[in-house]
Amino acid sequence: MAEFESDSFFEGEWDDKGDLAWNEFDWAQYLGRCDKEVARFQKIYQRLTDNPERVDEAAKQMGWDQEDWSANPDESETAEPENFSKPSLDLSSSEEPSELTPEDVDPYSAQKHPVFVVSRALVRDIDALHQGIIRRPEIVVPADLIWDAAKATKDIELNVALAVNMLDLGDFALGICYFKHAFRCLNQLLSTTGRIPEFLPDRLSHPFSEEVTMRLFDLREVWLRVINECREEGRDFGESEEES
Repeated sequence: MAEFESDSFFEGEWDDKGDLAWNEFDWAQYLGRCDKEVARFQKIYQRLTDNPERVDEAAKQMGWDQEDWSANPDESETAEPENFSKPSLDLSSSEEPSELTPEDVDPYSAQKHPVFVVSRALVRDIDALHQGIIRRPEIVVPADLIWDAAKATKDIELNVALAVNMLDLGDFALGICYFKHAFRCLNQLLSTTGRIPEFLPDRLSHPFSEEVTMRLFDLREVWLRVINECREEGRDFGESEEES
């Protein structure tokens, strides 16, 4: 896998929420659009499962990347990095603006953070794979395994949501701690996934294990990248504090 852009997780146009006067209905509609973004990533990812760079390619198709995906390291030292952000409107243009969609004027929130979207999408995929197994009347999987799998996926979502909120608040050390909690849940789910195929027919056991494991390792890769980014940001912040 290639790298997500370094500065994309921490700063940029995401921070500019502006003044909103939304009511409960507006926010409910907004959350529905956030869920659609998760579903969109799921569909893109599912089409790319044979691609070894599937997460990065899916990120491209979501519009989270720079125009030049594999940026020249020499150029990156002098050029301003572009950030994951929505297209901005050119208010100085004399042309009539095209019709805006709700997504064009949506604020940023943690629900739109790429790491949250990716994590939630892959966890939903994993949930669906488990459901596809347990809903077959001819298959009987011990209840404790199903319970462990369901609990692990929910705990993963919770810890990633908390981690992403900490990133938005600039508390990278606490964000790392929540990602570590998510890793423990991921390991639990990986262990559970390794036992479930014992109760499946041969035609299902290998595909199930392969599909779930692939998504778990992709989650692991994304989180490791973010943790490394957090540590880099923490070091840079510490150095700037010492200099001042």
